[in-house]
Amino acid sequence: MNTRHLECYGNKEIEGIIKISGSKNASLPIISSVLLCKNKSLIHNVPRISDITNLLKIFDLLNVRSSFINNDLIIDSSSIEYVPLTMEEVGLLRASYYLIPVLLYYNDEVQISSIGGCDFEKRPIDIHIDVFSSFGVDCKRDGMGYIFRKNDLHPNEYRFKKKSVGGSINAILLASYIKGRSILYNYSHEVEVIEVINVLRMMGVNIEYDDKKIVIEGTNDFKPIEYTIISDRIEAETFMIFALTYGRMILVDINKIHHIPFLSFLDHIEATYDIGEKVGYFQKKMIDKGIVLSFGNEEDVSTDIEPLLLVYLLLNNKKMSLVNDLIYKKRILFMKEFGKACYFKNDKVLINPRNHHRAHFKLIGHNLRETMAYVLYAFLNPIKTKIYGLEYLYRGYEDVIDKLCSLNNEVGIYEDD
Repeated sequence: MNTRHLECYGNKEIEGIIKISGSKNASLPIISSVLLCKNKSLIHNVPRISDITNLLKIFDLLNVRSSFINNDLIIDSSSIEYVPLTMEEVGLLRASYYLIPVLLYYNDEVQISSIGGCDFEKRPIDIHIDVFSSFGVDCKRDGMGYIFRKNDLHPNEYRFKKKSVGGSINAILLASYIKGRSILYNYSHEVEVIEVINVLRMMGVNIEYDDKKIVIEGTNDFKPIEYTIISDRIEAETFMIFALTYGRMILVDINKIHHIPFLSFLDHIEATYDIGEKVGYFQKKMIDKGIVLSFGNEEDVSTDIEPLLLVYLLLNNKKMSLVNDLIYKKRILFMKEFGKACYFKNDKVLINPRNHHRAHFKLIGHNLRETMAYVLYAFLNPIKTKIYGLEYLYRGYEDVIDKLCSLNNEVGIYEDD
């Protein structure tokens, strides 16, 4: 375990102004997409987080040059060269799978080691393999990884058995350079998927979509682009929950349209908030009614925000809550840390705040969102709390320590004695 940790001593309600960074989950596939053009592209509002750093380390080995100026990222793929994706960074970064269809554009075969990411549940890439196979790409296991080989690439009509953000993006990337018309049904409508579509349109791909399907006419004439990454909806909702739990907050650079499911939840609990064109105000809300939440459908609140909402319901609800995750059934298990306040049965957790008593001196996060949920828990704890898992926070939250310190509370990074 890393000895560096966060220490929180919560002794007052929080308040502050937080500027939301660019979206992690949009940046990673978009930065990968621009490699299809052997030229320079400029991407604005890219978050300086470790997931981006690890992706750019992979780029270096592919002979793709990149440079940051503040949050503007210049990518020069004019000299891109294929190498097997067996470097250490692939094991740290789940989004490295976006490089599979991109590198298949340049090479008949792509070798990739086992793909990493947050370890809250085993997440196989079966959907991606099925997509690639349907377009004429063979896949076989190779030791600790996979080998993808072009066999008979052809345009295709593909229907996802279940909606997948990563699977949808990889299908779009592959179809974007296969000559002819491909159609994708039952694709994920998440905003990050639409952002990739917008980027590929700018690069010269003819793509049309509606609620039911995406129609793609492949091309081999990709253009360089200049593009601005959307704000990070998960970071924004993270700090909304901090405000709901402990005080009040103004968030800058948010897009109301990207938060409709979460705002519906706020309306359901009768929270006080106000969102303008790019700025939102949120304040503390104690709930006094039973809450039933489900995660996993597109109309639901994002599963990425689930761990923080679970802690919020533990701390700021006078009644019991029932939560079910239809996709990542093990994601709720970190709540076992809170003992008798949580009862687990049939992939659901029943949260009973009356059985909860704060008595935690140390909490160990095992993935990005779980670690931030522990920070939320500790932020007004009457005792000093050590939180391990800083390396996970750096994966997805830009300037996270500075932002937490700005909220009128005592937060610091320390080494174990």
